[in-house]
Amino acid sequence: MTQIPSRCTSPSRWPRASTKTLTHRRRMPSETPPLRTLYKQGSSAELRTALQNLFVAELIDPSDELWLVSPWLSNVEVLDNRTFGFRHLDPGWPRASIRLATVLATLAVRGTLVHVVTRPSRSLARTPDPTERTVTAFLEALTGQAPGDRLHVVRSMDEKSEHRKGLLSKHVLVDGSMNWTHFGVQVNGEQVTLKFDGGEIAQAYLTFAARWPRETN
Repeated sequence: MTQIPSRCTSPSRWPRASTKTLTHRRRMPSETPPLRTLYKQGSSAELRTALQNLFVAELIDPSDELWLVSPWLSNVEVLDNRTFGFRHLDPGWPRASIRLATVLATLAVRGTLVHVVTRPSRSLARTPDPTERTVTAFLEALTGQAPGDRLHVVRSMDEKSEHRKGLLSKHVLVDGSMNWTHFGVQVNGEQVTLKFDGGEIAQAYLTFAARWPRETN
């Protein structure tokens, strides 16, 4: 048992820490946390940074399939490219904030099958709902940029009975109360959980594919 030196003991004679112990501590492997939960009220730099990081990871190492599930959608800003900080991800991007439809379309061009699940279409003539206009504008922006064979859009989500919202890739499952809209990302109070567990991600892929199957010819 190592004795604690008295005050009169010379520092040079104090027992030294075990080199083996210190080496063991330095070599402890760092592990990705299984989940991370964010609580926000209003605009959250932490959430914006987290979403930006997950899209950067996806663009660097694209998933075979990506799911975006949200009854309400708008073409929100997801990457801040105003200083060309993300020019390496796509040299053709302008010096501006890059929006969700552009990022998803870029992934589709690179081979990812992008699934988008949202609420049914409603006639703007009968229902002058501004939220319907944002969903329509987002889908028009996405379909105008993405190849059709890499895009699967489902407009059958019942927002009254279907409460799951989020984004799924091979890297992460983003789950929680947040709709993927300007108000969801920037204004409303929301709880968002980022799940990195491989088992949960695999199960979510199976659940989404069974719930919203893609019709093939």
